Order: sequence, then C-alpha cells, then structure tokens
Amino acid sequence: MSECKEIHHHPEFNNSFNPKNKAQVYEVDKLKRYLKTNVATTGEQLKGDSVPLKSFPRGHKDIRCLFILCRDCKKEALEPKCSFCESDEHSMDDAVLFYIGAHDEAYKEGKKKFQEYKSKPKSD
Repeated sequence: MSECKEIHHHPEFNNSFNPKNKAQVYEVDKLKRYLKTNVATTGEQLKGDSVPLKSFPRGHKDIRCLFILCRDCKKEALEPKCSFCESDEHSMDDAVLFYIGAHDEAYKEGKKKFQEYKSKPKSD
C-alpha cells in the first residue's frame, strides 16, 4: 500500500477550484483522503497526450479533478517547473492537483491547460 506524502495545488488548480462549490470541495477532500491512504489505486490514468494526468472520481460523477503523481511527472511534465518541484522537501511520493471542473469542461480545458504547460522537447 503506497501513501502520498504531500498534496500540492498547481496554480492552474487554484484558478479552477471554487471553495464555495460544495461538490468540488467534497470531491477534492475525498481525493486527498484516497491519495493519503492508497495512491496506487486512486484515479484513472488518462491516455495519449494527457499522460501522466489522472482523473478522479471514476464513474459518472459530474465533477472531475485532474492530478499528477510526482513519480510519474519526474519533475519533467510541466514547464515552468512548479516551485514545489524545485524544493528539497519535494518527494516523488507527492501528488499535484492540476485542474477541477465539470466533467466535460475538466477534460477539455484541463487537457488544454496541461498541453500549454507541458515541457517542450529539449534541443541539443
């Protein structure tokens, strides 16, 4: 059973999260509890150009929270690098909440925002 050490909020998540929206608060709190107890089975891995993003919850809920496990990101998936990824206290067992919104919006806008942040191939 793998546990998440810290849960960070990406600036993009802070822009999309509405603390007055009870459904969002409920799903984020639930996601944080799951990440803290069993990160290995939490969320659903997205595919294609959205790897290493995962989504939560599974099933037919209206809310979707997109997140990244730091061991999957390897400090390379986002640019500019997040301040917590540059910290000595950052752990590969941490997770980063990236985007939250209504089901369709989260997939469309979250993936779009992720592509805007995703690192470009380094040229030699």
